[in-house]
Amino acid sequence: MATDIEIFEVSSDSRKDLIRWLAPYMPTCIALYRRVQFGHFKSGSRLFSSIDFDSPAHGTNASRPWIAAFVDRTCRPETEVWLAASWEHDTPADDSWLPHANELVKSTIKKIKKVGIDPSEAGTIINSDEATGTSSTINDSAGVNRDHYLRHMQNEQVVLFGSVHSSTLKILNRLGFVDPSSAEVSNIPYRKYLFDLRDK
Repeated sequence: MATDIEIFEVSSDSRKDLIRWLAPYMPTCIALYRRVQFGHFKSGSRLFSSIDFDSPAHGTNASRPWIAAFVDRTCRPETEVWLAASWEHDTPADDSWLPHANELVKSTIKKIKKVGIDPSEAGTIINSDEATGTSSTINDSAGVNRDHYLRHMQNEQVVLFGSVHSSTLKILNRLGFVDPSSAEVSNIPYRKYLFDLRDK
């Protein structure tokens, strides 16, 4: 029987340890790496990891699957969660890692669910078309209907994850964490690329 895996909160003193931990997994984990490195941490921002960076023995876990997340619920309806996990960088050939990865993802989601939204810091919800003078049927530059953003803003149980790796997305889908209504508008061809600008 599976048990919850402990997910630790990364203290401000341990952020550099997390950055050092993520470095060998570059560029796969660049979204979380840069968020931790240059992020504007607010009072409600949280860093979670399956690695206990406050423990001197944390380096001995390097061969085990791990997960880390930056959470800031005040960014709504923008990206609230950035994830990185060991299997994203070098996915094992067999499926022996999947049960542990499933438990890591489930435990991380449980931890994220406990992060409250401070109304004083959260984004402003626009409740009427008159507030903007724009019809709610108008799509934004990414092709997303404004009503979709409003549904997200008004439901604290919906969280927007950014730059989710395909291997982790499969786990989130399999565990039932992906909102089907948001998946319908997620067919936007959104990609990020890394360019090497050095002289060849």
